[in-house]
Amino acid sequence: DVDSLLASLVLGMVLANSSPRWHRLVEALRQIDYPLYVIFFVLAGANLHLDTLVQIGLLGLVYVLMRIAGKLAGAWLGARLGEFGPAHRRWMGMTLMAQAGVAIGLSEGLAAAWPEGGHLVQTVVLGAVVLFEIGGPLAVRHGLVHSGEVPLLSLLSKQAPQGALEGLHSVVHHFRAALGLPAGHKVDHPGDILVRHIMRRNVETIRNDTGYHELLRLVAHSSYDRFPVVDREDRFIGMVDYTEIRSLLFEPDLASLVVASDLVSPTALTVTPDLSLKDVLDLFHQHRDVSYVPVVAQEDPQRLLGILSQNDVLAAFRRLAEDA
Repeated sequence: DVDSLLASLVLGMVLANSSPRWHRLVEALRQIDYPLYVIFFVLAGANLHLDTLVQIGLLGLVYVLMRIAGKLAGAWLGARLGEFGPAHRRWMGMTLMAQAGVAIGLSEGLAAAWPEGGHLVQTVVLGAVVLFEIGGPLAVRHGLVHSGEVPLLSLLSKQAPQGALEGLHSVVHHFRAALGLPAGHKVDHPGDILVRHIMRRNVETIRNDTGYHELLRLVAHSSYDRFPVVDREDRFIGMVDYTEIRSLLFEPDLASLVVASDLVSPTALTVTPDLSLKDVLDLFHQHRDVSYVPVVAQEDPQRLLGILSQNDVLAAFRRLAEDA
Protein backbone atom coordinates (compact mmCIF):
# COMPACT_ATOMS: atom_id res chain seq x y z
CA ASP A 1 0.00 0.00 0.00
CA VAL A 2 1.14 3.52 -0.80
CA ASP A 3 1.02 5.97 2.08
CA SER A 4 -1.62 8.65 1.49
CA LEU A 5 0.64 11.45 2.73
CA LEU A 6 3.43 10.44 0.36
CA ALA A 7 0.95 10.06 -2.50
CA SER A 8 -0.40 13.58 -1.88
CA LEU A 9 3.11 15.05 -1.84
CA VAL A 10 4.00 13.32 -5.09
CA LEU A 11 0.72 14.46 -6.67
CA GLY A 12 1.44 18.07 -5.77
CA MET A 13 4.99 17.82 -7.09
CA VAL A 14 3.86 16.31 -10.40
CA LEU A 15 1.14 18.91 -10.93
CA ALA A 16 3.42 21.82 -10.05
CA ASN A 17 6.12 20.69 -12.47
CA SER A 18 4.00 19.40 -15.36
CA SER A 19 0.87 21.52 -15.61
CA PRO A 20 1.11 24.90 -17.41
CA ARG A 21 -2.03 25.98 -15.52
CA TRP A 22 -0.70 25.16 -12.08
CA HIS A 23 -1.24 28.70 -10.78
CA ARG A 24 -4.92 28.56 -11.72
CA LEU A 25 -5.23 25.30 -9.80
CA VAL A 26 -3.66 26.91 -6.73
CA GLU A 27 -6.12 29.80 -6.94
CA ALA A 28 -9.00 27.33 -7.13
CA LEU A 29 -7.70 25.42 -4.10
CA ARG A 30 -7.50 28.64 -2.09
CA GLN A 31 -11.27 28.98 -2.39
CA ILE A 32 -11.80 25.79 -0.36
CA ASP A 33 -8.61 25.40 1.66
CA TYR A 34 -9.77 27.15 4.85
CA PRO A 35 -12.49 24.60 5.79
CA LEU A 36 -10.04 21.79 5.04
CA TYR A 37 -7.43 23.32 7.34
CA VAL A 38 -10.03 23.68 10.10
CA ILE A 39 -11.22 20.09 9.75
CA PHE A 40 -7.66 18.76 9.67
CA PHE A 41 -6.56 20.53 12.84
CA VAL A 42 -9.81 19.81 14.69
CA LEU A 43 -9.41 16.10 14.01
CA ALA A 44 -5.77 16.27 15.03
CA GLY A 45 -6.62 18.14 18.24
CA ALA A 46 -9.21 15.50 19.12
CA ASN A 47 -6.33 13.04 19.54
CA LEU A 48 -4.48 15.29 22.00
CA HIS A 49 -5.31 13.96 25.46
CA LEU A 50 -4.14 16.34 28.16
CA ASP A 51 -4.10 13.69 30.89
CA THR A 52 -1.68 11.59 28.83
CA LEU A 53 0.38 14.65 27.96
CA VAL A 54 0.91 15.44 31.66
CA GLN A 55 2.11 11.90 32.33
CA ILE A 56 4.71 12.03 29.56
CA GLY A 57 5.84 15.57 30.34
CA LEU A 58 9.54 14.68 30.59
CA LEU A 59 9.49 12.74 27.32
CA GLY A 60 7.74 15.62 25.58
CA LEU A 61 10.20 18.14 27.01
CA VAL A 62 13.15 16.06 25.78
CA TYR A 63 11.55 15.78 22.33
CA VAL A 64 11.04 19.55 22.09
CA LEU A 65 14.57 20.36 23.26
CA MET A 66 16.19 17.76 20.98
CA ARG A 67 14.19 18.98 17.99
CA ILE A 68 15.32 22.54 18.61
CA ALA A 69 18.93 21.42 19.03
CA GLY A 70 18.74 19.28 15.90
CA LYS A 71 17.31 22.10 13.78
CA LEU A 72 19.92 24.60 14.98
CA ALA A 73 22.88 22.22 14.67
CA GLY A 74 21.78 20.76 11.33
CA ALA A 75 21.15 24.15 9.77
CA TRP A 76 24.48 25.48 11.06
CA LEU A 77 26.37 22.47 9.68
CA GLY A 78 24.58 22.66 6.34
CA ALA A 79 25.28 26.38 6.01
CA ARG A 80 28.93 25.81 6.84
CA LEU A 81 29.31 22.97 4.34
CA GLY A 82 27.56 25.13 1.75
CA GLU A 83 29.99 27.97 2.49
CA PHE A 84 27.26 30.40 3.49
CA GLY A 85 28.06 33.46 5.56
CA PRO A 86 28.04 33.77 9.38
CA ALA A 87 24.56 35.32 9.38
CA HIS A 88 23.06 32.31 7.60
CA ARG A 89 24.87 29.89 9.89
CA ARG A 90 23.57 31.65 12.97
CA TRP A 91 19.96 32.26 12.00
CA MET A 92 18.96 29.59 9.48
CA GLY A 93 17.98 27.12 12.21
CA MET A 94 15.49 29.62 13.63
CA THR A 95 13.56 29.58 10.36
CA LEU A 96 12.94 25.82 10.67
CA MET A 97 11.16 25.85 14.03
CA ALA A 98 7.56 25.83 12.82
CA GLN A 99 5.98 22.37 12.75
CA ALA A 100 2.48 21.25 11.83
CA GLY A 101 0.95 19.37 8.90
CA VAL A 102 3.51 16.74 7.95
CA ALA A 103 4.38 15.90 11.56
CA ILE A 104 0.69 15.50 12.42
CA GLY A 105 0.10 13.29 9.38
CA LEU A 106 3.08 11.07 10.15
CA SER A 107 2.12 10.68 13.80
CA GLU A 108 -1.43 9.77 12.82
CA GLY A 109 -0.15 7.15 10.40
CA LEU A 110 2.14 5.73 13.09
CA ALA A 111 -0.73 5.56 15.59
CA ALA A 112 -2.83 3.62 13.08
CA ALA A 113 -0.02 1.20 12.19
CA TRP A 114 1.29 0.71 15.76
CA PRO A 115 -1.54 1.19 18.28
CA GLU A 116 0.50 0.08 21.31
CA GLY A 117 3.10 2.86 21.15
CA GLY A 118 1.93 5.02 18.28
CA HIS A 119 -0.69 6.86 20.33
CA LEU A 120 1.96 7.83 22.85
CA VAL A 121 4.16 9.23 20.08
CA GLN A 122 1.17 11.00 18.55
CA THR A 123 0.39 12.73 21.85
CA VAL A 124 3.99 13.89 22.19
CA VAL A 125 4.06 15.21 18.62
CA LEU A 126 0.71 17.01 18.94
CA GLY A 127 1.76 18.64 22.20
CA ALA A 128 5.00 19.78 20.57
CA VAL A 129 3.09 21.10 17.54
CA VAL A 130 1.09 23.39 19.82
CA LEU A 131 4.30 24.85 21.25
CA PHE A 132 6.08 25.15 17.91
CA GLU A 133 3.06 26.74 16.22
CA ILE A 134 2.96 29.39 18.96
CA GLY A 135 6.66 30.23 18.89
CA GLY A 136 7.61 28.93 15.45
CA PRO A 137 6.26 31.80 13.29
CA LEU A 138 7.94 34.34 15.56
CA ALA A 139 11.22 32.43 15.29
CA VAL A 140 10.88 32.30 11.49
CA ARG A 141 10.37 36.06 11.26
CA HIS A 142 13.23 36.73 13.66
CA GLY A 143 15.60 34.49 11.72
CA LEU A 144 14.67 35.83 8.28
CA VAL A 145 15.09 39.47 9.30
CA HIS A 146 18.36 39.00 11.18
CA SER A 147 19.86 36.86 8.42
CA GLY A 148 19.13 39.67 5.97
CA GLU A 149 16.83 37.61 3.76
CA VAL A 150 13.74 39.71 4.45
CA PRO A 151 13.66 43.49 5.02
CA LEU A 152 12.08 44.64 8.25
CA LEU A 153 9.53 46.62 6.22
CA SER A 154 7.75 43.43 5.21
CA LEU A 155 6.81 42.93 8.87
CA LEU A 156 5.72 46.54 9.41
CA SER A 157 3.31 47.00 6.52
CA LYS A 158 -0.30 46.38 7.35
CA GLN A 159 -2.27 44.93 4.47
CA ALA A 160 -5.79 43.64 4.06
CA PRO A 161 -5.95 39.85 4.52
CA GLN A 162 -5.53 37.92 1.28
CA GLY A 163 -6.78 34.35 1.51
CA ALA A 164 -7.50 32.09 4.44
CA LEU A 165 -4.07 32.00 6.03
CA GLU A 166 -3.67 35.77 6.11
CA GLY A 167 -7.20 36.02 7.46
CA LEU A 168 -6.20 33.69 10.28
CA HIS A 169 -3.19 35.91 10.93
CA SER A 170 -5.57 38.87 11.19
CA VAL A 171 -7.63 37.01 13.78
CA VAL A 172 -4.48 36.35 15.80
CA HIS A 173 -3.60 40.05 15.54
CA HIS A 174 -6.99 41.10 16.97
CA PHE A 175 -6.67 38.49 19.72
CA ARG A 176 -3.27 39.92 20.63
CA ALA A 177 -4.74 43.42 20.76
CA ALA A 178 -7.54 42.20 23.05
CA LEU A 179 -4.92 40.90 25.47
CA GLY A 180 -3.24 44.30 25.52
CA LEU A 181 -0.09 43.13 23.78
CA PRO A 182 1.70 45.66 21.55
CA ALA A 183 0.46 45.72 17.98
CA GLY A 184 2.59 46.11 14.89
CA HIS A 185 3.62 49.52 13.61
CA LYS A 186 1.47 50.83 10.76
CA VAL A 187 3.30 52.48 7.89
CA ASP A 188 1.29 55.15 6.08
CA HIS A 189 3.82 57.67 4.72
CA PRO A 190 7.28 57.42 3.09
CA GLY A 191 8.64 59.49 5.95
CA ASP A 192 7.70 56.66 8.34
CA ILE A 193 10.02 54.25 6.52
CA LEU A 194 13.69 54.46 7.32
CA VAL A 195 16.72 52.80 5.79
CA ARG A 196 16.86 50.37 8.72
CA HIS A 197 13.46 49.02 7.66
CA ILE A 198 14.45 48.05 4.12
CA MET A 199 18.21 47.46 4.19
CA ARG A 200 19.69 44.00 3.79
CA ARG A 201 21.64 43.09 6.91
CA ASN A 202 23.23 39.99 5.42
CA VAL A 203 26.14 41.82 3.78
CA GLU A 204 28.43 39.90 1.44
CA THR A 205 31.76 41.51 2.29
CA ILE A 206 35.15 40.89 0.70
CA ARG A 207 38.44 41.03 2.58
CA ASN A 208 40.92 43.58 1.26
CA ASP A 209 43.65 40.93 0.81
CA THR A 210 41.44 38.59 -1.28
CA GLY A 211 43.19 37.47 -4.46
CA TYR A 212 41.70 38.10 -7.88
CA HIS A 213 40.75 34.48 -8.63
CA GLU A 214 39.08 34.07 -5.24
CA LEU A 215 37.33 37.37 -5.89
CA LEU A 216 35.94 35.98 -9.13
CA ARG A 217 34.63 32.92 -7.30
CA LEU A 218 32.84 35.06 -4.72
CA VAL A 219 31.35 37.31 -7.37
CA ALA A 220 30.02 34.34 -9.33
CA HIS A 221 27.83 33.31 -6.36
CA SER A 222 26.53 36.81 -5.61
CA SER A 223 23.43 38.66 -6.77
CA TYR A 224 25.09 42.08 -6.42
CA ASP A 225 27.21 44.08 -8.86
CA ARG A 226 28.99 46.13 -6.18
CA PHE A 227 30.76 44.60 -3.21
CA PRO A 228 31.81 46.14 0.13
CA VAL A 229 35.48 45.62 1.00
CA VAL A 230 36.60 45.40 4.64
CA ASP A 231 39.95 45.00 6.38
CA ARG A 232 40.97 42.34 8.90
CA GLU A 233 39.09 44.21 11.65
CA ASP A 234 35.93 44.31 9.49
CA ARG A 235 36.31 48.05 8.99
CA PHE A 236 34.65 49.33 5.84
CA ILE A 237 37.16 50.51 3.21
CA GLY A 238 35.14 51.06 0.06
CA MET A 239 33.32 49.36 -2.79
CA VAL A 240 34.51 47.18 -5.65
CA ASP A 241 32.49 47.47 -8.84
CA TYR A 242 31.94 44.49 -11.11
CA THR A 243 33.23 46.49 -14.07
CA GLU A 244 36.62 46.84 -12.35
CA ILE A 245 36.78 43.08 -11.82
CA ARG A 246 35.69 42.38 -15.39
CA SER A 247 38.37 44.63 -16.88
CA LEU A 248 41.11 42.26 -15.70
CA LEU A 249 39.64 39.09 -17.20
CA PHE A 250 41.83 39.39 -20.29
CA GLU A 251 44.97 40.36 -18.37
CA PRO A 252 45.95 37.06 -16.68
CA ASP A 253 49.50 38.16 -15.87
CA LEU A 254 48.29 41.31 -14.15
CA ALA A 255 45.35 39.57 -12.48
CA SER A 256 47.65 37.24 -10.53
CA LEU A 257 49.19 40.27 -8.81
CA VAL A 258 45.93 42.03 -7.91
CA VAL A 259 44.08 41.84 -4.60
CA ALA A 260 40.71 43.34 -3.70
CA SER A 261 42.16 46.50 -2.15
CA ASP A 262 43.76 47.38 -5.50
CA LEU A 263 40.32 47.61 -7.08
CA VAL A 264 38.62 49.56 -4.31
CA SER A 265 37.23 52.98 -5.07
CA PRO A 266 36.66 54.84 -1.79
CA THR A 267 33.04 55.90 -1.98
CA ALA A 268 31.51 59.00 -0.49
CA LEU A 269 28.03 57.66 -1.28
CA THR A 270 26.85 55.98 1.91
CA VAL A 271 23.64 56.17 3.92
CA THR A 272 22.80 55.83 7.60
CA PRO A 273 20.01 53.71 9.13
CA ASP A 274 17.88 56.70 10.14
CA LEU A 275 17.66 58.26 6.67
CA SER A 276 14.09 58.41 5.34
CA LEU A 277 12.85 56.58 2.27
CA LYS A 278 12.15 59.82 0.41
CA ASP A 279 15.71 61.08 0.96
CA VAL A 280 17.12 57.76 -0.25
CA LEU A 281 15.06 57.90 -3.45
CA ASP A 282 16.37 61.41 -4.11
CA LEU A 283 19.89 60.07 -3.61
CA PHE A 284 19.38 57.31 -6.17
CA HIS A 285 17.90 59.89 -8.56
CA GLN A 286 21.08 61.98 -8.30
CA HIS A 287 23.36 58.95 -8.83
CA ARG A 288 21.66 57.03 -11.63
CA ASP A 289 24.59 54.65 -12.13
CA VAL A 290 24.36 53.31 -8.56
CA SER A 291 22.04 50.42 -7.69
CA TYR A 292 23.45 49.45 -4.26
CA VAL A 293 24.56 51.73 -1.43
CA PRO A 294 26.41 50.68 1.75
CA VAL A 295 24.70 51.44 5.06
CA VAL A 296 27.11 52.61 7.76
CA ALA A 297 26.74 53.65 11.39
CA GLN A 298 26.18 57.36 11.82
CA GLU A 299 28.68 57.61 14.67
CA ASP A 300 31.27 55.42 12.94
CA PRO A 301 31.31 55.57 9.09
CA GLN A 302 33.72 52.63 8.95
CA ARG A 303 31.27 50.24 10.64
CA LEU A 304 29.25 48.53 7.92
CA LEU A 305 25.67 47.67 8.93
CA GLY A 306 24.09 46.53 5.69
CA ILE A 307 23.44 47.16 2.04
CA LEU A 308 20.57 49.09 0.46
CA SER A 309 19.18 48.11 -2.92
CA GLN A 310 17.40 50.52 -5.24
CA ASN A 311 14.94 47.72 -6.03
CA ASP A 312 14.00 47.42 -2.34
CA VAL A 313 13.39 51.18 -2.17
CA LEU A 314 11.09 51.08 -5.20
CA ALA A 315 9.32 48.00 -3.82
CA ALA A 316 8.65 49.87 -0.58
CA PHE A 317 7.04 52.73 -2.50
CA ARG A 318 4.95 50.25 -4.48
CA ARG A 319 3.81 48.55 -1.28
CA LEU A 320 2.72 51.90 0.15
CA ALA A 321 0.76 52.65 -3.02
CA GLU A 322 -1.00 49.28 -2.84
CA ASP A 323 -1.91 49.79 0.83
CA ALA A 324 -3.28 53.29 0.21
